Amino acid sequence: SNIQIVKKLKNIAKSENIKINNDGLTAIAVSADGALRDAEVALSKVIATCDRKKEILVDEVYSILGLVPFSYYPEFVGLLASKDRDGALSFVNNIYSNGINLDQFTSGLVGYFRKILIHTINPAILASVGEDLLDNDVELVTEYSQVLNQEQLTRMLNIFVSAKEGIKSSPIPQLPLELAVLDLIG
Repeated sequence: SNIQIVKKLKNIAKSENIKINNDGLTAIAVSADGALRDAEVALSKVIATCDRKKEILVDEVYSILGLVPFSYYPEFVGLLASKDRDGALSFVNNIYSNGINLDQFTSGLVGYFRKILIHTINPAILASVGEDLLDNDVELVTEYSQVLNQEQLTRMLNIFVSAKEGIKSSPIPQLPLELAVLDLIG
């Protein structure tokens, strides 16, 4: 599990005299999708790229590994929940022009929606598989689960799952996401 991977990474960092904060280690663990070897490779990549004298911050981890910062998901879901169409469209174009991989972003977004959906049905299900939400996410999710009902969440999940399929073949990578936004906030 991610918790065990973070522990292992912490030990490696310690033995190398590297300071890297917990968020950074968690981001590496999440990116490795439960594979310790991949997490170790990612950590050594981060260590090789960073200044060893300074604490490595989570933003550096994101940019070295080309990951999507966690904060992007609640921000985007917030725009969708408040029906801010222009905000959501410019969000998509901003992350695209910042070099975020939209396929990865959409995968993460689908995972985030799934967590919100399952949380609205029964939060214990997530906890039982060690997939619990981060504390500030729980607050947001609780807030969203009042705005977004299960039917809306299911619709959003379906729309973004198809958008993810579309990104692979689209001549304009951000188009499927833009269409998804328009579909939701027509």
